[in-house]
Amino acid sequence: MLAKREIWQYRDEVRIWAGKYRNSHNLLHWHYDCELIYVEQGGIDVFCERRRHALSVGQALFIDSGQVHHMQASVPGTVLIVFVFDAGVIRHFANGLKLPSPMLNGSYPIPSVYAELRRVLAEKRRFYGAEAGCIVARLLVEIYRREGAVPREQDDKTAQSFIRLL
Repeated sequence: MLAKREIWQYRDEVRIWAGKYRNSHNLLHWHYDCELIYVEQGGIDVFCERRRHALSVGQALFIDSGQVHHMQASVPGTVLIVFVFDAGVIRHFANGLKLPSPMLNGSYPIPSVYAELRRVLAEKRRFYGAEAGCIVARLLVEIYRREGAVPREQDDKTAQSFIRLL
């Protein structure tokens, strides 16, 4: 099975990308950025943390920095809201912590956060990179609180070995 390290290229000073994907399908990969996926329409299977996670409308999944994953839309016409951001955006509170599962159990205002983030990124007002980082950090603080963040073990020797092998 082929896998690759994906390297995100951000624009300007902003270390955040927010967009939508339709009928997403990608190969096994990893990146050192974080990724938040929310199903706006349809359904998707995401393979992350050695498990398949089936997401439907209104469900979300958080892929932490360095996690090997891939996804495939399970329903034609699937639309995802996706945030990709440098792990440094949340490092000040999430360092040494991880979520118990990539699949989020709670309901979060991801569509409204997406709209706010897109507005800030489009307007490009002074300090918009810092503002975008605050928007993402605020959402992730809520997620880490409600999902019950747990200490990160000296982490996944198997996953790290797998990444080195790939």
